[in-house]
Amino acid sequence: MKNLLEITAIAFLFLLVSCHKEKLSSQSVVESETTQQAYTELDRWIEDNITLPYGIAIEYRWDKNAAQKGTYTYPPEVTKVKPVLEAIKYLWLELYTEASLGGSNFWKGKAPLKIYLYGGKNVDGNGQELINNNSAVGREFHLYNINDFNPRDKDKVYVLMRSVHHQFARLLGDEIYPYDRQTFLSISQKDYRTVFNNQLYGLPTDGIALYALRYYPKKRDLNTCTTELPFQYFQSLAQCQNAHAQAGISEDCYFCNFTQNTPNHAGFFTFQAMISAENDFAEMISIPLTNLSSQIDIAKNIAKTPTGSTEKEMQRAALSYNNLLKKEAFVAEYFNKKVGFSLKRLQLLSLQRMNRFNAQ
Repeated sequence: MKNLLEITAIAFLFLLVSCHKEKLSSQSVVESETTQQAYTELDRWIEDNITLPYGIAIEYRWDKNAAQKGTYTYPPEVTKVKPVLEAIKYLWLELYTEASLGGSNFWKGKAPLKIYLYGGKNVDGNGQELINNNSAVGREFHLYNINDFNPRDKDKVYVLMRSVHHQFARLLGDEIYPYDRQTFLSISQKDYRTVFNNQLYGLPTDGIALYALRYYPKKRDLNTCTTELPFQYFQSLAQCQNAHAQAGISEDCYFCNFTQNTPNHAGFFTFQAMISAENDFAEMISIPLTNLSSQIDIAKNIAKTPTGSTEKEMQRAALSYNNLLKKEAFVAEYFNKKVGFSLKRLQLLSLQRMNRFNAQ
């Protein structure tokens, strides 16, 4: 026994000497898939401009566990991160602190938030491009298409802010200032659908859902219509029609309000709104904050226009239009009573900021 103790003591001393001579690594190896990242100038900028003033953490380094299951995306290019954050700081964070809205104290008590950034689209296994992460929990945002972002491209700014305003509207209604979900749900309850036209969620597969009230031409007859413009979105119906007229393309070959028809005729502003009451509520807020009232009026006019001359079709149009008006009134009252300022005022200042940002 004595010899065993002596051997053990000698081995222990040898171990201590070895540890003393070789400096131990400061990096943890508990999480084998995590590597220690250097604190960069970008991290310092994020801390000074986003995290400390607003209580928002930004995660742009890859975390496979945060991505929505079944989707295909990847981390963003580091050079794209700051331009995206500058945009959402000016167009979202600073918007709500305007003196005539929430004021300088608006963000107090609403943190912490965490925003994940992804380089590519949020495309699921069915080819559907989604505007947000439907599996997100708590106070999380998930922003996509970061590598494609260009602060000088109005359409890219529009898509980014559609997603930001949509996700913040959900957070407002779900946690910060809870709304009467049952009352809102009852307006369009029978019309929400997760599967239609053999498409999961009912979203188109070419990014249309992200552009909401934008327009694009749909060819009527592939057999007789051989001339076409390069695929593009238009900010108004008139722009779409004029572009095709100037190119000498017959109206018989295109119609320019394709993004509108399906959701509007069902009593919704967008495809995204058709998924659930939660998405619908968020879209009733994010759409005004990124679109002119004249564009919204076009959507409502489409809603109240019957798809045919039968009594059933006329009743459907009247119901869809009235449902949109009811939901507009609901969110207007919600902002006045719960949030504490007018959604109309928020819309005006949001669009003004977008115009100034796009003019830079």
